[in-house]
Amino acid sequence: MRRVVGAGFFLVGVALLVLTLSLSGPARRIPLVVAVPLVALLGLELARELRGTVTPSLPRARELPALLWTATLPLGIALLGVVGGPALFVAALLRFHGREAWPTALLAGAATAVGMALVVGALLHMSLPPGLLLAPLVS
Repeated sequence: MRRVVGAGFFLVGVALLVLTLSLSGPARRIPLVVAVPLVALLGLELARELRGTVTPSLPRARELPALLWTATLPLGIALLGVVGGPALFVAALLRFHGREAWPTALLAGAATAVGMALVVGALLHMSLPPGLLLAPLVS
């Protein structure tokens, strides 16, 4: 069962890499920088588990919320884009995990969106991928 978890993570990483390769030229640069090392490291870990040089372990109950929060950021970026995904992630993390008030969480989310747009869009002169849900609205 434990090896199935490692194989599952590896397959999710490969799926993200395949989705990244389907993006247009400039839009795939940053995701490739993340996806290629991710798949390589997941592959190495899976190989170690299959050889038996490391004992795989399932996450402990207290680690599960951190893993789920970590998984929501790339999911948010894939669905809402480079600006919307991190903004929603920051707002939700502060509101639900940090127990901040809604105005504080929303202000931090908006600041994140502005920061991402300025850094990625204006300073790096890169096109901002809109995400799978917003792509039909932008096109």
